[in-house]
Amino acid sequence: MLDTGTILRPVLADDGGGSTTPGTPQAIGPILGAFWALSGEELVRAAQLGQRGKYRWAVPRAADIQIIDQVQILGGVYNVVWAPPIAALDVERIVGLEDA
Repeated sequence: MLDTGTILRPVLADDGGGSTTPGTPQAIGPILGAFWALSGEELVRAAQLGQRGKYRWAVPRAADIQIIDQVQILGGVYNVVWAPPIAALDVERIVGLEDA
């Protein structure tokens, strides 16, 4: 079963004085993807491979997820901590998430 999520991308707003301040995040979505928590052996192996995060979200290849984003899934908000580049034959992209 797929879970619906929304990407929350930070936006910098012009403060009128030549500087920027954090603005309201831009919501991108909804995006359907498979969300799961890592546990046990899977969590240990991910750490050994340099894959960060306690959670994974598999989304379509076209989903534009960046390391600066947050994701809102099932009422929770998570930071994107691992977003590997897309390979030529990938049909989905799996990103690593941690509690915000």
